Amino acid sequence: MINPSTYGWIEKFFNKNENQFIDYSEDYENFYTDLRNSGFIYGYTVNIPLKKSINTVGLSQDEITKIALLNALYNVYRIVKKIMTLIYLFLRLKVFTNPFKEKIIIF
Repeated sequence: MINPSTYGWIEKFFNKNENQFIDYSEDYENFYTDLRNSGFIYGYTVNIPLKKSINTVGLSQDEITKIALLNALYNVYRIVKKIMTLIYLFLRLKVFTNPFKEKIIIF
């Protein structure tokens, strides 16, 4: 069990759930739907959107919400990272034409 009131819980959360995070990088609406269905958006978290649910028995509502917040922030980070990577690749491969009709490739 992960207890957000103890030292090192964030590292423990990532170590225990390394393969349990849902990939929302292609489906942002599903990310929002899962957050909404978990109750996190409404301030009363009933579950944490992971591939395999985690044991929250014995945790206070504040502690469950802390775990849900960390999970949500990590998923936002993964989504933004993917978007920024795609933008970076697009800009690196983008071919621009200058007024003199010479092609300039940006690297």
